[in-house]
This record gives sequence, C-alpha cells and structure tokens, in this order.
Amino acid sequence: MENFYISCPMGLESIAWEEISHKWELYLATSTPTAKIVLGGIAIDCDLESGLAINLFSKTANRVLLRVKEQKCRDIPKLFNIFSKINWKKFLKRDDVNFSISCHESRLFNTKKIQKACEDGLKKYFNANQLSQKIKDKKDSFHKQTIFLRFDNDLLTISIDTSGDLLHIRGNQKFRGLASIRSTLASCLLRKVLKDQISYSLIDPMCGSATFLKEARDFYELSERRFPFHDWDIDIKINKILKDLPYNALYGFDIDSNIIDKVKKESPSILFETKDIFKDQYEIIKDSIIIINPPYGKRVKLSLPREDYFQSLVDTLIKKFKPKKLGIILPLDIKLKQKSSKTKIFNSGIWLYFHEVKC
Repeated sequence: MENFYISCPMGLESIAWEEISHKWELYLATSTPTAKIVLGGIAIDCDLESGLAINLFSKTANRVLLRVKEQKCRDIPKLFNIFSKINWKKFLKRDDVNFSISCHESRLFNTKKIQKACEDGLKKYFNANQLSQKIKDKKDSFHKQTIFLRFDNDLLTISIDTSGDLLHIRGNQKFRGLASIRSTLASCLLRKVLKDQISYSLIDPMCGSATFLKEARDFYELSERRFPFHDWDIDIKINKILKDLPYNALYGFDIDSNIIDKVKKESPSILFETKDIFKDQYEIIKDSIIIINPPYGKRVKLSLPREDYFQSLVDTLIKKFKPKKLGIILPLDIKLKQKSSKTKIFNSGIWLYFHEVKC
C-alpha cells in the first residue's frame, strides 16, 4: 500500500472526496479507501495504480502527491543520508528535478541548504544506481519531476508530484476569460449545488469562458493529459464507462458577444446567447438551477454600489428564471435578504462565500 495526499480547494475537502470516492467505484476495481480529511487536502492509503488514476478521473483534485518517506529529521547530514537511500529509479527517468520546500517550526528551515543536501543525496544515489544509456538518450522526452519536502515540527515528509501541472489545467480548454474560476473549484461548487438533483437544466447567466457549464458537461470524461507518472512504465487499469448525466440542457449567457462567439466555437453542445441579465427578457426554463460567479468589483467595475448590485442581481435572477435553486459566489461582507446556506471558499486570492439559495 502507498500513501497519497490529494490537494483540493480549501473549504471543500469533503465535497472533493465525495466526488473522488463516487468515481472510484465506477472507474476502479479496487475497494474505496478510508480518507483522512485535512485543511486543503485528503490523505489515503491505497495501491499505487489506483492512487495515480485519481489524476485521470477527478475533476475536484488540484494535485496528487505520492508520499515516499516520512520520518524525524533535525540536521542536514541526516537529510542527505535519508535522501540518498530512497529508491529514486522507481520514479525518476532523469537525475535532475525541481524542489518545493516548506518548513514550519523545525530546526531545518534554510531552504537553500535543504535543497543542496537533497541535490547531493540524489547525485550520490544516481552515481551508485546509474540510469541506462537508453534512458539517458531519451532524457528530454521525460518529465522533469518535482519533489516536495515538508518539515513540520521536525517531521520530514518527502513526496513526489504525480500530476505535473495543476489539475485545473484540463488540456482541452483553449479559451480562458477575465477572472475565470478554476475548473477544480467550479466542479466542487457544482457538486454542492447539484447534489440530489435527478433532472435539471443548468444556467450560468454570466458565463464568461463557461467553466461551470463545461465542468458539468465533462464530469465523467477522463483526462487525456500526459502526466509525470506516465514515465514510470506502470499499467493503470481503468474502466471506460458510458454514463448519462442528469441535466436536460446547459445554458450560458453573457453581455460580451466576443466571448460568446469564442465559447460557442469551443463548446457547440452548450446553448449560448448574448444577453444582459438586468436588461433583457429570458424564457423561463423548467427545473432550472442557476450557478454564477459574478464580478466582485475588484477587476471588473460594478454598475451599482456593492450591496445594491449583488442583492439586485439575486432578485433579478429569481424573478426572471424562477429557478429551483441558485448558487452564487459573493464577498464575505455581503448579506442577502433571502435565506441561504453558506460555504467559505478561496478564489482569485480572496476568501468568499458560496451561497445556496432555495427558491
């Protein structure tokens, strides 16, 4: 068994694990592991292949780290010794790597000295365990991988990144709008607002690059990206499933016709129109659910004072669409007159609330 750490959007760890465990039962033949939920992530023990497969099917995970070593370490010589004895050939096809180092209340805190000790330890290991000439000749075709070192109260955890680029980079989306929401966060919020919904039409009235709508459409799609673990010569067995999604249709609206033209070309299966939520008339769509990430007034100027703008937006959405449910991201200080459940989330460098309003 191996130990994995799955980072995910802060405040939505349980939602992320619901998505991962739901898909685990669909895509993998192994038993779903027990998860330990911590701030910003999920720790699990499972076989190597299943843990790596999370990269392929999860839409809520940010990154998947494989923990390769954990023990107390209080000095540089011991760090060098620990690092030089790990079986790196199991994971690395190159003897050069990137390092990500964090230290908290530990005797070792100088990141330059820590990195130098690890580089020396890696050099010693590969001097004794040479890569084959065939692998060396193909060096540029392999990922330059990242090794994470975390020192917390002198406890050293060494992990290897199995994801490469963060997983919100889907690999199939070319257009990104101004202040667009990360795909992984969007999927978590969709999971919240669509929970227990059997049949619905999803509407984003300020869709921008249509991240919410694309994530709803692609929920069961497997990633086609190439990941660092693909260099490890590991055969990952994953079920190819055909599963109907519960939505009737996906609708995206925006006032910017240039944006709508771009997303139409990229996502022809989604219904897009150029419309202004405050000025135009909309057809009432049966069993609709609205999810929206409006401008917060930082990068995009608001047309009204902040409190008035957001309350007017919610009132207008409910009046024009008559939705079953409304999910909206708002600044922490904004209070709605409608009753809502709130979840604190982190987006675009600030803390916000995701409000779920039953209409």
